[in-house]
Amino acid sequence: GMSASISLKSILGIGVSRICFTGDRAGIDWMQSQMLNSSKDILCLHEISPIELKKLNLNYSAENQYTNFGQERFIELTTFKWFLLQSILIQHSSTTSVIFSDLDVYWLNVPSLEKLFSAEPKNQIAFLQNDTPKGASAIHFCTGIMFWVNTDESVKALRELYQSQFSTALSGHPIPDEPIFNSWFRSYPSKWRVKPLDSELFVIGHRFFNLLLKKRSEVQAINAFHANYVIGDKAKLRRLRTVEMKSAGNWKWIILYLRELSSKLSQKYLLGR
Repeated sequence: GMSASISLKSILGIGVSRICFTGDRAGIDWMQSQMLNSSKDILCLHEISPIELKKLNLNYSAENQYTNFGQERFIELTTFKWFLLQSILIQHSSTTSVIFSDLDVYWLNVPSLEKLFSAEPKNQIAFLQNDTPKGASAIHFCTGIMFWVNTDESVKALRELYQSQFSTALSGHPIPDEPIFNSWFRSYPSKWRVKPLDSELFVIGHRFFNLLLKKRSEVQAINAFHANYVIGDKAKLRRLRTVEMKSAGNWKWIILYLRELSSKLSQKYLLGR
């Protein structure tokens, strides 16, 4: 979808040296089609076993297109987040850490890994986007933006996450990656090794309206905006473009912002009735 295109463009815009990715045939073909020939050398494909895909009734045909959040195919595909991360840490053993991004995230700045790790105790294995509701007694993580440190403990955790989500998909009752991770975290004995990312720098989708009310310089200072909490390519695209336009100083962001605000108010009115 177009929302994924603008997300990928933003990733390339912050200057990455390698992009590791995976997917079924449709996803692989799409990714390769988005890259200019001069940029294709930074792509690194981690192929999923056809047997594993077949077990989940996923195939290598290019017929499948954009899949909405919550659809069974979407849930099954997110199983391979854990496969990809585990594969990266093993195959690129000299890499100290990896940043994972969903393709509905708009990136504005390269995260400072030195700052992230220096502010925490040693032996962290992962940092994830914070999506804890106000007043909640326990933290809730969003798996759309993740940082994983390359350690044996990380590889073990990712293997457990993959096996857990894969088994639920095989059972016919697939569970998405986010509840899989939060369930795993609740039983993880070393919780202090997993930390939330700064909510002001990695902005969650439901804080879209608050973000756009900030000064342009404040929007430009964040690391990333995650356009979750809306479903569908068009809805995500509008929000990603709004952030892009605001950060670039394009006044047309106001038009998109007002449209999103009107849509939100209309939904509240209908719910109220």
